[in-house]
Amino acid sequence: MHLADIDTPRALQSIASLQDVEIHRLRGECNAFETEIRNLREQLNERVEAQTLVNDLRDLVEKVRDAEHNRELRESVNRLNDQLHSQLNEKQQRLVELEASNDALKTTRARLEETLIRDKARFEEKFKQACAHLGERDDDICFLERKLSEMGERAKLAEREQQWTEQQLASCSRYVQELLGEIADVTQKAQQSLGEKASSAFLRGSRLNKWVTQRTLQITQENLEAVKSREVSLLIEIAELRRQAEQRALPGESSQIPCIGNVIVCADEPPRDSVFRTQSTVRQNDDDPRLYMTPGGVLEDMFRALSSKAPDPQAIKEILGIKNIVIVTPADFVWASCPDTGHFVKAALFRTKGDKWQDTKLKFIKRLQKRGPTEIIPYFSGAYYYVGTYTVGEAEAMNAVDFEGLPEKTQQEVISSSGKPTEWGSLRELYLCGKLSALRFPVQRTGFNSPLHQYLRQNA
Repeated sequence: MHLADIDTPRALQSIASLQDVEIHRLRGECNAFETEIRNLREQLNERVEAQTLVNDLRDLVEKVRDAEHNRELRESVNRLNDQLHSQLNEKQQRLVELEASNDALKTTRARLEETLIRDKARFEEKFKQACAHLGERDDDICFLERKLSEMGERAKLAEREQQWTEQQLASCSRYVQELLGEIADVTQKAQQSLGEKASSAFLRGSRLNKWVTQRTLQITQENLEAVKSREVSLLIEIAELRRQAEQRALPGESSQIPCIGNVIVCADEPPRDSVFRTQSTVRQNDDDPRLYMTPGGVLEDMFRALSSKAPDPQAIKEILGIKNIVIVTPADFVWASCPDTGHFVKAALFRTKGDKWQDTKLKFIKRLQKRGPTEIIPYFSGAYYYVGTYTVGEAEAMNAVDFEGLPEKTQQEVISSSGKPTEWGSLRELYLCGKLSALRFPVQRTGFNSPLHQYLRQNA
């Protein structure tokens, strides 16, 4: 840093000296051009005088000689005059060129003088700055020297403190050794007293363990008897519900009768809390999803319906701050193992108006994959259900057998999204023979949002 500050003035001085040399050289050239112009003017004056003399001689010759000699003399004089005129024009042109060059040199000289003045001003300013920087560096060096002296004093003080600390550690170690000896003696005495008390404590513990085991078995038997009596009452109530459902069923209508264990329950009868909840000495959380599930294999049997009115995602976003909510229908969503796994089903290709096949956009699925965990609310059998939080996986191609195993509504939706309604039959044949394939996006259940379920239940 110091070397750079010192070299800068030297470089500026060398540049200024080179510029002075160049200006002296240009001044010498200007003086030489002026001398040459003066010489050319003197030669031009001599040529003019010679021209005058020639004219006088020509007049004299014309008076003395005859016409023929005068004509020859006139021709020679004309030739001489032409040569003199050409020489004179060349000298004048050279003179003009030299004057123009002189003007250019004067302009260059003025410009160089201005440049030199500016360079000198910049050099002086940079020189002042360099001097200021050097002063600052000197101040910094003085400050660092003071700091180094202070650090040296602190180092000496730290050495003295370290020596004192080592002495204290030595004395502490001796004191700790003495304490350890005393602790060893006390420990030995305590072990002896504990050995004497251990036998009596073991006898008391064995008697207490035997009494606790007997009491636990007694309580378990009492709870088992209560559960069996509750099961009997539940079976009686389920049979009563079945009888009421059969009495209210309309003639000619057939309803699906799901089974719970060995007892048949009418699916059209609204579920009651007494059917799905059991009494227990332990209080359960009202948001536990198991309170709204029954044994079975379909959604309607596993979850209690919220309402036939669609939830408001905007209100849920404002109140609970949940953005990722999607409502699914049997047309594009199929359960694999309700409610743990399922998949969205979409067409892979669709036919345009120009009979060209293009890939489907699938913006909806891509948005779900990008957002991450999503709350799914199925709309099945005319009612809405909340089933939990799910993640959407990558696309999987379906073969003809997989497509044929899909529900009828799902097949119709996939075929309709592949082309025009008038081509529905031909498109269905393409899917069944495997020439067209659908895509399924697996979903995996990852949790259950209790606050969202409670909100939906309260606003159903």
